[in-house]
Amino acid sequence: MNLVCIPYAGATPICYSFFKKYLPESIHLTTVELPGRGTRTHEKACLVFRDAIEDICDRYAYLFESGDYVLYGHSMGSTMVYELTYKIMERKLPLPKHLFFSGRMAPKQSSLYEKSTNKSPEEFKKYIIELGGISEELMNYPELLNYFLKQIYEDHQLLEDYSYVEGRPPFDCAITVFYGREDDKFNCPDSKMWQEMTKGRCSIYGFSGNHFFIERNAEKIASIIWKELSK
Repeated sequence: MNLVCIPYAGATPICYSFFKKYLPESIHLTTVELPGRGTRTHEKACLVFRDAIEDICDRYAYLFESGDYVLYGHSMGSTMVYELTYKIMERKLPLPKHLFFSGRMAPKQSSLYEKSTNKSPEEFKKYIIELGGISEELMNYPELLNYFLKQIYEDHQLLEDYSYVEGRPPFDCAITVFYGREDDKFNCPDSKMWQEMTKGRCSIYGFSGNHFFIERNAEKIASIIWKELSK
């Protein structure tokens, strides 16, 4: 089984590597690389949400064609998992066995998010630090910090290009939602809206921690992923 993970804003290609030691060998972890990131740093970053989804579908079509995969996305990646699944349906490729959404409200609630790219550089920096996405160690290296803030800003531009589309059919596969109980900016697990997204099972799990609760709860989350896939 392939666990295809879509990164959050500004994430490096190893952003989900902490899952590896907790997942069984039967689950292969693949982290999506977007243009301008990881081995694709020579490419221009994508700022159009629709184009980013097309890019993922093209680049990882070989995995989707196998039909032996699930999708996982945290924060920005959660919204991308949602739209990617519809793109997979549009291309008549095999659907994922399961969808995992993490650290974000239901796509239907996207308009509730504040625009972060209209903030001043200092305001944006403060906003990102408050989310918990910047390590204390990184704060000691201004040039490196500014490099990552630029990438995060570009990904926020990409995410703010997204527009929710009403009236599409629910998914046939089950979904699982993860959220951080202390995530005051993104903690809004509306169970009704999530359940409306699927004809199948919808499970919601809360964890201690802020927006980046996933690493500190990696073992628990990996256990739930395995449990859900074993049903």
